[in-house]
Amino acid sequence: MQIDYSKGASVAFSNYNYAFLYFNRVYVNLCLSVAKTMNLRTIEKLISTFMSEFNYAIPNKEECKKYSDMLKAVSEKFENDYEFNYILQKEELSFKEEVLAYPKYYKYFLEYLHVLSVYVSDLYAYLPRTNYQQKLLQFKNDSPFYDKLHEYKAQMYNDLSGFTLFKFRNTFNSFVMFFYAYKSFINSRYSNNISQMIDLIVNLFVEEEVIRVLSKYPEFSKEDIKFIQKKERIIHEGILYCNSLINDSLSSFGVLPKLRRKVYSDRTLI
Repeated sequence: MQIDYSKGASVAFSNYNYAFLYFNRVYVNLCLSVAKTMNLRTIEKLISTFMSEFNYAIPNKEECKKYSDMLKAVSEKFENDYEFNYILQKEELSFKEEVLAYPKYYKYFLEYLHVLSVYVSDLYAYLPRTNYQQKLLQFKNDSPFYDKLHEYKAQMYNDLSGFTLFKFRNTFNSFVMFFYAYKSFINSRYSNNISQMIDLIVNLFVEEEVIRVLSKYPEFSKEDIKFIQKKERIIHEGILYCNSLINDSLSSFGVLPKLRRKVYSDRTLI
């Protein structure tokens, strides 16, 4: 049977919805796995496996090779960073060792995420975004899409509620990967703002003075504690601001419910 790409998606939309839900489940699970690990080799394997599964949706195989080469380039830079790899040789890092590794870790972490983001953006170009699909994705409590969305969202906000600089990686990574998991449903202006905020937050966290103070753990002076609390407040507020943009965009798209008009149960109030 010959497939004619010029006619668009060859799968009936009723079946396409199941394919989209499967893709979304796999992609969100990938983001959850990336958020939980500090092992960059694991992140590279997770992303390369994901790309291998969904390359079929990109007709131009040169594009597939381009993304594979981009991923390989990041991995080679990471592997050739001998100083950083020396720190990671231990099976388990102390908090101080982990803190000292953060500047390099986030450099490569964000580069891997850039490759993933560009790949998924291109992938969506071949997974049609139609009015019909948007109707299918309107808020429904019984949809697997929303089960996964709200499960992830609840976990992220639970992490945020207990945010400290000592839990930065877990909390920040959870937020960042939630953003990447649902980035295709966030309008471009908000998405650009959030991406800029992510860079600012990382730069703030890996500042030389922040790393120096955190590496004193657990022997902090009163001045150190005040310094840490100030940075925590700024970073926490920055992440919450980003999440407000995410929620606003998701509700505008119809992914999250949005109040259109007031409904009074007691008509005498009108």
